[in-house]
Amino acid sequence: MARMTVEVRRAATRPTTSAAGLVSRHSFSFGAHYDPTDVGHAVLVAHNDDDIRGGAGYPDHPHRDLEIVTWVLEGGLRHEDSDGNAGVVVPGLLQRLSAGSGVRHSEHHDPAVGPAVRFVQMWVLPDEPGLTPSYAQHDVGALLDDGGLVPVASGRPGLSVDAAVPVHTRDATLHVARLGGAASVGLPDAPYLHVFVARGSADLEAAGRLDEGDAARLTAAGGLRLTASGPCEVLIWEMHRGR
Repeated sequence: MARMTVEVRRAATRPTTSAAGLVSRHSFSFGAHYDPTDVGHAVLVAHNDDDIRGGAGYPDHPHRDLEIVTWVLEGGLRHEDSDGNAGVVVPGLLQRLSAGSGVRHSEHHDPAVGPAVRFVQMWVLPDEPGLTPSYAQHDVGALLDDGGLVPVASGRPGLSVDAAVPVHTRDATLHVARLGGAASVGLPDAPYLHVFVARGSADLEAAGRLDEGDAARLTAAGGLRLTASGPCEVLIWEMHRGR
């Protein structure tokens, strides 16, 4: 039986990329912040927490063989890609871009929605390389009102599309929970978990208090509970294989 491990990474320790109108905080090695000992957790290879304002953002750039999942916390993020997909992603609207054999896209703050956009963008490895690029988005905001864990992106068979946008990674599921008061949720039972507090703070059994921007990387940690310290929003990746 695998031994449970819990590793907490604090928000203040994340490497940060800054540019005009943009601050991006990285949970793993990313871009100029290369660390060969910290290139991801299981199939999750990027987890960036971005603040963008003033219409700034990321100009047209390429991706290949990644499932790119974007979750907006406030404001609007304008997306355009080389396959002709375009739109504005807002809170509650889960976006997935499967880069597959190759796609280009751009992302910018949309001033029409608000003075800034804050979003978390996550990259997971697909099961197969060279897939046909594809795009999907789905409004799951109303599903979060009950306060439980909601699967919002998943490669697991049998999950309802009403609750999850499909990704091409069979062994990965992104759950989101919006918790209030002292509400708690049980973590999925999986070989690998990544728990990120996007808003507020919470107490994670076996790890202690996690404040906004803190993350925990867990292995063999099924059955633990996460308890809110007040209103909070938590993003949890459940993964059943490594790389």
